[in-house]
Amino acid sequence: MNYALFANPREGSPILTKLYQIKPPSVVFTFFNNIDSWKRILYRALRGSLTVEDKLRFFYKTEFYDYRMLTPALLEKIILKNRIEIGIITTFYSLLKKEIYDCFPLGVFNFHPSLLPLHGGANPFFWVIYNGDQYSGTTCYKINEILDSGEAFIQNRYNVEGMNSRQLFKLFADDIKEMVPMLLADYHKLQINSFPTGATVYDPKNLPEISEIKDEVTLERYHRAYKLYSK
Repeated sequence: MNYALFANPREGSPILTKLYQIKPPSVVFTFFNNIDSWKRILYRALRGSLTVEDKLRFFYKTEFYDYRMLTPALLEKIILKNRIEIGIITTFYSLLKKEIYDCFPLGVFNFHPSLLPLHGGANPFFWVIYNGDQYSGTTCYKINEILDSGEAFIQNRYNVEGMNSRQLFKLFADDIKEMVPMLLADYHKLQINSFPTGATVYDPKNLPEISEIKDEVTLERYHRAYKLYSK
């Protein structure tokens, strides 16, 4: 089964590399850096921080497009040309419009780094650390018009107590590497056994102001979460 990948430039880069180790996407949609230079690209290469666009432009033989230029008409042509059946979101800046995800024959699936319905929305790693959660995981669900609330096809749960954001992201990336082949190979079986995520609990979009925190335990947790999330 061929799939299209939606990934943001930075966080999507290591996940793209992992997907190339199993089954590469047929097409990638990302956000281009239209103000760039060879000096900046070389700097990113030396630091080991090439973006999704960098890797696709210089190393991987995969079609890629700037999501901001995507229209339903263009997407339908891309899907037909590459025989794409499904869309996959691993990290992304923007919510897909219905007119976009409806183009995919089997829909679009998001891999969200939490045990939905918990920690829906932005910055789930921060809130997992901030709340001192003992368990977290990854949820693969079929997107709809409501953020982080579709039918879940796969959900993986593990102990995350004491972990930092780098460790949480590594687990998330490893989950994606394991879950994507499962979704592509067993779509119809997983569809039969899919389940609603329930009423999604959305964390605040903005991180809390330190001046708002009075409790010493919560304050200590804030410092820890902010420090680990910022690395």
